[in-house]
Amino acid sequence: MKRSCYAIIFAILLCFGISVRNAHASPTDILSQSEQALVSGNPERARALADVVIDQEPSNYAALILLSLAHADLGADHASADAATYAYRVATTADQRLQAARIVASAHFKVGQYTRAQWWLRRAGNHIDTRQDAAKVQQEFTRIRTKNPLRVNLGFSVAPSDNINNGSESESFFLEGLDFEFFLPESSLALSGIEYAGDVFAAYDLSQGPNHRTQLQGYIFGRTFSLSRKSQEAVPDISGNDYALMLTEAAINHSRLLQSGWGPTSVSAHIGKAWFSGDPLWDYRKLSLAQTIPEGVNDTLTIGGSFEDRTARRATQSDTQVTYLYASQHHIRTNQDKVTITVSGLSQDAAFETDSFTEYRGNIVYHFDQPLIGTHVSVSGELGYKNYDEFTLSLDGRRDRYASLGGTVVFDSISYFGFAPTVALTATRTESNVTQFTTSQLQARVGVQSTF
Repeated sequence: MKRSCYAIIFAILLCFGISVRNAHASPTDILSQSEQALVSGNPERARALADVVIDQEPSNYAALILLSLAHADLGADHASADAATYAYRVATTADQRLQAARIVASAHFKVGQYTRAQWWLRRAGNHIDTRQDAAKVQQEFTRIRTKNPLRVNLGFSVAPSDNINNGSESESFFLEGLDFEFFLPESSLALSGIEYAGDVFAAYDLSQGPNHRTQLQGYIFGRTFSLSRKSQEAVPDISGNDYALMLTEAAINHSRLLQSGWGPTSVSAHIGKAWFSGDPLWDYRKLSLAQTIPEGVNDTLTIGGSFEDRTARRATQSDTQVTYLYASQHHIRTNQDKVTITVSGLSQDAAFETDSFTEYRGNIVYHFDQPLIGTHVSVSGELGYKNYDEFTLSLDGRRDRYASLGGTVVFDSISYFGFAPTVALTATRTESNVTQFTTSQLQARVGVQSTF
C-alpha cells in the first residue's frame, strides 16, 4: 500500500516538475524534450511532456505521435493505437497520414488484432507517394498476413460481352444423314449483354506449425447478367437472371511438409451446392490433392488433381463424376517477369452418356514486372480440346477445339485501400463439328485487384 502511495506521489511530483519547468516553454521546445526523452529510453517522461502539449493543443499532430510512440514503448498498445488514430484524423498531409496509419497498424498487430492491423495498412496505402513506401507497406502487410489466422479475399467485376450465353454464331444447322435445315431459336444464338460477378473467399487457420497448416475455408460466387436492348428485343421472354449462376462451398484443407526440399503437400475435402437461374442445379462433394516442388530459386512445379461427385437437382441434369489432373510450372525470369504454364485434363462421366466427355487444355500467363505508364500488364493464351464419344446431334460424337487470347491491365497508380482497378480483354473462338456449338466471344472485364 505504501509503495502505491509513493508511486502516485512520485508521478504527481514528476508532472508538477515538468509543468513548472515548462510553464514558459514553447510547445516546440517541449516536443523537442519529449523526442529526446523517447530516444534516450525514457518513455515515461516523453509521454508526460507530450501530454503537456496536448493539454494546450489537443490536435497537435507531433505531440500525438510522440504520445503514441511513448505508450508503445511502455507496452500500452491500446493507448498507442488510440493516440495514433487521433493523429491520423488531425493530419494535414499524406505523409502524416501514412505515418500515423502505420503506427496504428503496428499497435493492433502487437495485441493480436491482425485483421484491424491489415485494414489500417490498407488505409496507409491510400497515402503512398513513392515505390519505397509502397514496398514497406506491402512488407508489413505480408508479415501481418502470415500471422493472421483469418484471410478474406473479395472480388467483383463487370464484363460487357457480345455472347453472354455462349450461343451459336450460326442461325441454322443440318443433322447428319438428313438433307433438311433446322433453324435455332433466338435464345440459342449469341446474346449480348453485361455480366456482373462477385466472390468471397475466407480461410481460417485451425492449427498451424512450422511444417503444417489446417484451414477451414468458405467460398461464395455469384454471377448474373443484363441483356442489351437488341438482345432483349430478340428474346422478350428471357432476362439476364435466367443465366444467373450461384455457388457456395465449404472445405477443410490440410497442408504439410512431408519431404525435405519439397514444398507442402495439400489435401482438401469440399462440399458445395450450385444454383442456375435461381433453382438448384447440383450438390457436390470433392476431394483435392496437390504437391508443390521448388526447382531452384526461380522455378516451382505444382502437380495435383481432384475427384468430384455431383448429384443432379434437375431432371434435365445427370449425376456426374469429374476427375481433374493438372501440372503447373511457375518461372521467374532474370528481369523478374513471371511466366506460368499449366496443362490439364478433365474427364466427366455422366449418367447420361451424351453428357460425358474428356477435355484437355494448355494455358500460359506472362506477367511483366516493369510498370508501363503506371500500370502492370499481363497477357495470356489458351488452347483446348473437348471430345464427346456420343452426342445427340451427331452420329460420330462431338469434338470442340477452342483458343483464347487475353490481356489484363492493373492500374496500381490509382489504388484505393490497397485495391486497384483492372481491365481485361479476352477473345475466345470455338470450332465444333456440331455446327451450333461453333461460337465466338469478345469480352471486356472491369474489376478490382488487391495490390498487397
